[in-house]
Amino acid sequence: MFAAFGSLAIGDIAAAIAGGRSGLEADPDLVFTYWGPGAHMALGAALALNGQHKEGRELIARAMPRYLASGTRIFVPLVHARLAQAFARDGRVDDAQSQLARARALPREDGEAWLEPILLAGAAELDLRVAGADVGAAAASSPPPKRWPSDRAPTRSTATSQRCSET
Repeated sequence: MFAAFGSLAIGDIAAAIAGGRSGLEADPDLVFTYWGPGAHMALGAALALNGQHKEGRELIARAMPRYLASGTRIFVPLVHARLAQAFARDGRVDDAQSQLARARALPREDGEAWLEPILLAGAAELDLRVAGADVGAAAASSPPPKRWPSDRAPTRSTATSQRCSET
């Protein structure tokens, strides 16, 4: 489940599908209240992003009540955010806006800020769709990210020792 949600969070949809399918095989009947439903929801969101909306939404609809019954909500906004992106990509603007609103509500209530970059990306994608822009073309025309020159790139140990010496 954690591998599936982690992959979903970073946008590695193929890995999220693989991790979610593994969880689905381990707990097909949602016996466990946390692990199984979480895996089903991650798989559902990944499938929706992969264009398999119906199957994805069915998995989420089946698993979400069981997952919430465990008392946790940590990954629920991620599922809604990725569904918003899936709906936006499919041109379903109203559904995308509804999912994005749900995705934004829980982090505000819970004070969870880790999801903010994903929410901003989903909102940006939706805004581009509403404006009629081609998201793929917009991404292709963006300048590449700046990188360290290879001879000056910090290593993990260098970065860690710099942080330690700054404290």
